[in-house]
Amino acid sequence: MIEKKNYVKNFLAIVICFVIGATIFAQDKILLKNGNEIQSVVQEVGFNEIKYKRFDNLNGPTYIVKKIEINQIVYENGTMDFFGPTSPSEQTDTQQEIILNKVESVLYYSRGVCQNELKLKPEYVRAIMFDNRPAFRRYNFGRTLYVTGQIIAYPSALIFLLDLGFNDYSDGTALTIGALGTAGGLIMFLCGKQMIKNSIQLYNFQTKNSTTCVIDFCFDSAGLKLSLNF
Repeated sequence: MIEKKNYVKNFLAIVICFVIGATIFAQDKILLKNGNEIQSVVQEVGFNEIKYKRFDNLNGPTYIVKKIEINQIVYENGTMDFFGPTSPSEQTDTQQEIILNKVESVLYYSRGVCQNELKLKPEYVRAIMFDNRPAFRRYNFGRTLYVTGQIIAYPSALIFLLDLGFNDYSDGTALTIGALGTAGGLIMFLCGKQMIKNSIQLYNFQTKNSTTCVIDFCFDSAGLKLSLNF
């Protein structure tokens, strides 16, 4: 009987120790991009931010940290959420932050318009360049040529290749149309790409030299005209 009571006591002691140990280690780790680590209990993972309680003060206030400041979250059960630069959600959040906070940073071209090692969507590029009208117009025109050139070039190239394969049964009309369309589309594509690069250079130059006079060409009801922008 005594042995049975001791067995029950030992079992309860083990259970209590297990519960206390589980409570001690039941915490989430928020790893920030600046290298800091927050011992916490995550309350909510929102679209742009994370809400959490400090693990050493669970009855205290709820804190908020932006997703763009977080590298990853390690939850108490061992699962993890990553918020690295390749995460689509962070790309969207970061681009929104660039617009909302009006971050002044150099733009550059690398398979698209980029800023701070992040490829920007066209709508965000337009929002960034909006106050710089010459760069804004040049980007829009270049983007239109860039997209239109691809729309024309790809089908034309397909027509050219198909007609080339059935050359014995063709009078050459489709072959000519395909060749002209491919060449024209390619020229538009390359010109559009170059105009996008020029708009980036113009934006960066005017951002650094806000009082510089820039010559720009534009169209109105009277036709082509020259404008001076300061």
